Amino acid sequence: MTGTLRPYGTLFRETTPGVSAAASTLASSLGRTFWHLRNTETFWRDDLTAEFRRLAAEWKRDTADESSVARMAMHPAYQRIIGMGPAALPLILAELEEEYDQWFWALKSITGEDPVLPEDRGYVDRMARSWARWARQNGIVPRSWRGSR
Repeated sequence: MTGTLRPYGTLFRETTPGVSAAASTLASSLGRTFWHLRNTETFWRDDLTAEFRRLAAEWKRDTADESSVARMAMHPAYQRIIGMGPAALPLILAELEEEYDQWFWALKSITGEDPVLPEDRGYVDRMARSWARWARQNGIVPRSWRGSR
């Protein structure tokens, strides 16, 4: 084909030389679809990040004096973060990078994995490094990401 895909806004009102009207209509429809998907994903990601931050702040505020990891993990905001599923992993890992906190239950719940060595349990810094390494190895975060400190 000799035609070129025109930007979304043109809607292919005129035919492109060498391309049938049906192909032009299809290309226009695909262009609109890809534009919509790209922008929907961006809005969704922004909404997810904002919701994660709101829930994380609520969880931290409400559990600041809590010593039981199990009670911290059962907090409704923490459970909603777990409910975000794999999309929350980069956000949790970034949060763990900023401040060591009890995100390990959520990480294990979402992934079904536990990369922490038995001898590292209880050492939050080592646990965070284990999860950072796991995240890089599994493509959750870029390999260039330094991970936990």
